[in-house]
Amino acid sequence: MMKEYPLVSIIVPCYNKGEFIGKTLQSVINQTYLCWECLIIDDGSTDNSKEVCIDYCMKDSRVHYYHKSNSGVADARNYGIEISRGEYLLFLDADDLLDSRKLEITYKYFCKYPKSDVVYSSYHYSYENGEKQLHLKTSFRKRCANNAYYDLLRNWDSTIVMPIHCSIFKKSLLIDNHIRFDNQLCNKEDWDFILQVAKVTSSFRFIPVDLVTYVLVTNSRSNKSNLTMMKGVDEVLLKHYISTFSICEAIAYNLSFRKVRNVLIRLLGRKEPKESLTSYIVFRQKNIRILSYVEIPIAFCSYVIKILRK
Repeated sequence: MMKEYPLVSIIVPCYNKGEFIGKTLQSVINQTYLCWECLIIDDGSTDNSKEVCIDYCMKDSRVHYYHKSNSGVADARNYGIEISRGEYLLFLDADDLLDSRKLEITYKYFCKYPKSDVVYSSYHYSYENGEKQLHLKTSFRKRCANNAYYDLLRNWDSTIVMPIHCSIFKKSLLIDNHIRFDNQLCNKEDWDFILQVAKVTSSFRFIPVDLVTYVLVTNSRSNKSNLTMMKGVDEVLLKHYISTFSICEAIAYNLSFRKVRNVLIRLLGRKEPKESLTSYIVFRQKNIRILSYVEIPIAFCSYVIKILRK
């Protein structure tokens, strides 16, 4: 009797990636682990993405194509979660590449460590012309303490990383804890997703082998300006700081109020001050007694008062 292997659902959001998605899908088809389904979620592409995807659907019945109106990568991934049939989920961008052993090696890790909720590997960057740029091998579980969520928040600006495109998740973890991608974030929705996962489990396993190629594409959403990317980081940090920490907890986990304050200052200095101010007020109300003893720069206080008077 043949052994039954668990199904892995590979979710590939696509928006105008006709030039690159063929190589991505071929890297999926080349997997040595055979029990998978690939769900292409076309987020309203206007180029030849559909034609390329349909061609690969014809080549391999495990590849499936779905078209939806444009609503962003977060919605596309969430749709993929809802329609997926697999026991495990892998989120792959339409211009990234899997090593042919990615699923097989990850499956073996899940078998070796059955209590693991997430298994992720190292990866390397590559330019679209194929030139290899950077090997990344850092395991945040080797660098952090016992609680993954607090450690990721505390060390967000260090080399502690767990990229989503390198990770395979147990689907039950996401379903049971209602974890989805936040479509309200301007970017960094993938990092927010990782934080949501880390908040409910610390059961991660790291594979110290490059099994994914993260392709740097000209004009890609992954190559946004530093200012835009920093805004995304700030929004994610603010979301989790406010929903999770009191000042006492921040101190207990070595998360300084200065870091929270600096995030707020950056957000208040942008074009959406009233939204940021609302978040600040919520945070202040939770910690009003302690904040009265915290020295806040006069310039920051003046700025807040100025906005309140508008």
